[in-house]
Amino acid sequence: MICDEVKDKIYEAFGEQDVPLLLRIRIMAHLCCCGRCAEEYRKLRTLMQTLAQEEFFPATPLSNINTIMEEIERLEEVEINKERNVVPVSLRSWVIIGFIMLISLSSLVFGMDFMKVVSAQGRSFLLPVSLTIGCVVTGYGAIFIGSHLKELSDRFLR
Repeated sequence: MICDEVKDKIYEAFGEQDVPLLLRIRIMAHLCCCGRCAEEYRKLRTLMQTLAQEEFFPATPLSNINTIMEEIERLEEVEINKERNVVPVSLRSWVIIGFIMLISLSSLVFGMDFMKVVSAQGRSFLLPVSLTIGCVVTGYGAIFIGSHLKELSDRFLR
């Protein structure tokens, strides 16, 4: 075999387990006879062993794929908020506004004008008012849960 052919075959077959036996014998016979090819093979084997060691490539913050994906998601969320010019409302603000809304809607029935309307229209007037209050509270809760799904699932599904 010619040296260039042997080098090509060594590079092609290095690390593969399924090299035909006849080809391996021919390569080894040439390496026994040719010092330059044997030296090249030794260098290649040393290089591959060095690269296979875990200490060769030091650990970096980017070596953890989960950290990278979390940072990408955070940056995408920031970009989306910038595009929409949306300032996210905090969880605390949502809860405070919800309590104020619930208290104001439930105190509606204690107003003086409300009792005059009920007495003039009859008790059947309470059904649409109750349905309206229920729809408003349900809608507010749905928007709250939809906009804070990630935080709520992290908090309650641990």
